[in-house]
Amino acid sequence: MTTGEKIAALRRKAGMSQEALADQLGISRQAVSKWEADQAVPGMDNLVELGRIFGVPVDAILRPDSRLPESESAEPENAASPGVPLKRPVLTGKIRWFAIAAVLLALAGALCNLVSLIWIGRLQERVEALQAQVNAIPERTDTVYIPQSGAQEESALADFDVSYDLQYDPNAQTAEMLHVSIYARPKELHPENETAKFSIQSGSSSWTCSALLGQDNAYSGDTEIPMRDAFSVYLVLTDEESGMVRNILVDHLTGVEDAYTLQFSSRWQTGGIASDWGGTHVSGYLEIQVYSLAPSMRVAPQSAALVLRKGDEELERMGVMVNATEEELALHMLHEIYLYAKPDWTVREPLETLTVELEIVDDYGRITVWEID
Repeated sequence: MTTGEKIAALRRKAGMSQEALADQLGISRQAVSKWEADQAVPGMDNLVELGRIFGVPVDAILRPDSRLPESESAEPENAASPGVPLKRPVLTGKIRWFAIAAVLLALAGALCNLVSLIWIGRLQERVEALQAQVNAIPERTDTVYIPQSGAQEESALADFDVSYDLQYDPNAQTAEMLHVSIYARPKELHPENETAKFSIQSGSSSWTCSALLGQDNAYSGDTEIPMRDAFSVYLVLTDEESGMVRNILVDHLTGVEDAYTLQFSSRWQTGGIASDWGGTHVSGYLEIQVYSLAPSMRVAPQSAALVLRKGDEELERMGVMVNATEEELALHMLHEIYLYAKPDWTVREPLETLTVELEIVDDYGRITVWEID
């Protein structure tokens, strides 16, 4: 039943007319009529008074799923007698606030239950989605190794070396790979009962390769891994009799990806990019500095061009002079390289539709594009 239907039922059960109920509440008969027609809802003071007059809890009047209590009492408290006017009882502030608090607590409890159910449903959906992603990951137990036993040793080598170089293939599934070569000579060696392999770890990923023992009692191996900015290399020695594992740290390398990434800055020594009634002008003397964030620069520009574009359309292009010798570029002898361009372009296009770009092809065949201001 709705709140209005309950008020009407309680009133009829008490043998009261709408006028009599309105008199007790100190309101108009029309207000009672609107309540019973569900065109309006009683205020909190009136709800408390209705509960007192009819002898029912306020919650029973408000909640649609709450049934009215069965009562066999003949007369509700303070029922109207014919011809005898009744005074409207006065509620103390303490009782009124207690009733309001009870109603608010009931509503808050219902709201919390609803929010909890919604969140539980969302969490369940996320768990199922994550489980589906985990199930889709192929197992690589034959190639992935993460040392989980044995003490890590950091000074157990008499000699070591780790070198790497970029392998770039734009058509491969992973375009940028690192070819890693490893050399490690332990201070203690028991080749007759030890098996050896190298483990390369980066974050939560790891890769292994064979460790071959040479005549100089040193292990060597090489493998390819996806490009990583930092990784650690371990020599893993396992005693075949006892099963004891030694994880010997060979080297920890950082700044690897930075060494193969070009950065740039540019400034117009004269001129620049401007527009007027005649169109947009790109002219002057442009100086560009190309450098690496790593201590050693392992990549260099092979060729460079300045390009004027309107969206995907190329309007102008010119070569950029590289201020370095072929030997310096090939051997990566420089920490920074300067490029110069002297464009003299005028196009009848709005400036806001145009971009000036520096396009560099490095010595690995990768193309990098920067926008010039």
